[in-house]
Amino acid sequence: MKYSRRRGKSMFFILIFVVVGVGILLKRSHRRIELPSFIQDDKPVVVAGRKLFLKLRCLYCHRVGGMGGNSGPALDQGLGSLRKTGNWLREHYRDNQIAVAEMPGAHKPNDREVSELIAYQKSLQRELPYTDDAPKLFAKHCAMCHRIGDKGSIAGPNLSRIGTLRDKRYISRYITDPGLINPTSSMPGYRMKLADIQIEDLARYLASLGR
Repeated sequence: MKYSRRRGKSMFFILIFVVVGVGILLKRSHRRIELPSFIQDDKPVVVAGRKLFLKLRCLYCHRVGGMGGNSGPALDQGLGSLRKTGNWLREHYRDNQIAVAEMPGAHKPNDREVSELIAYQKSLQRELPYTDDAPKLFAKHCAMCHRIGDKGSIAGPNLSRIGTLRDKRYISRYITDPGLINPTSSMPGYRMKLADIQIEDLARYLASLGR
């Protein structure tokens, strides 16, 4: 009987230790979620929006620069294939239940804060400029099937205005492995033919066309 009681007490203290340890680890992991230090636009309204973004703990659901949570969309990748307008974002921040039911709505930003958040989010979605090599990559690997303006082939879709239809992330994924997006595509994937940095450069170039 004494052994059973002693064993029960030991198990109780072990359980307490485990719960406290897990709590400490979770608390530390939450502290590690920090916004990447880079900022492409140093306008005061953008800087203020970045600070508010951190204050509201948006990174617990959204990712920026590869950091943050996964329950919401990454905010530096054009929100998928759908580019959000300023009006949509304004309504989203004023009453986020309209846009995404799962997004917590405890804090409702005022008009100034909404403008700051929008300015910061839009600064994240600006694509980096493509290099001088990007058009050369297109000429070497893509022009045999596609055309831009009056240069290239008509065997595949005309890509002169592809940037008005698809964002850089979508284009990059398609170049890497078209079959993942369109199983019936006859286009070969370039994962083994081009380096990741070349695919990103080419995607930035194509995403800029037609804008």
